[in-house]
Amino acid sequence: MNRAVILLAVILTAIAEPKQADNLVLPAPVELKEGYYLCYAMDGEAVAYECTVTIRRPKPSCIIAIWSSGYQGVGMHSGNQISIGWRSVRTETVGIVLLSPTDKDGKTWTAKQLFLPSQGEPSLETWEFLCRLKGQGQ
Repeated sequence: MNRAVILLAVILTAIAEPKQADNLVLPAPVELKEGYYLCYAMDGEAVAYECTVTIRRPKPSCIIAIWSSGYQGVGMHSGNQISIGWRSVRTETVGIVLLSPTDKDGKTWTAKQLFLPSQGEPSLETWEFLCRLKGQGQ
């Protein structure tokens, strides 16, 4: 099966919203702002890495992500759940990253990602907001 089809199925499954109980109070959504983020983590071989991620929001629920390390992706924002499917611009590597805010201002995010080819173990990243895109003010 085509990797793109598999990735799309994973994204759609990840963003499906379960039914909520009537008495459940959800936290206010945190926005992944347009701008530049520092992304850092350990890769699958326990080597530290970091790069920047540029986030653009052409529509409120749509996210375009470009990693300085050679990846690009598209995703969706629904409540505090963010899913971004991505691919390498140099290899056949594809994956998905699930983002969760770690503060109410959206300055720091925890990212869990899974990719092909891999051993099937999710890896963790941290994203820290650096600044807005040029022309957006503070």
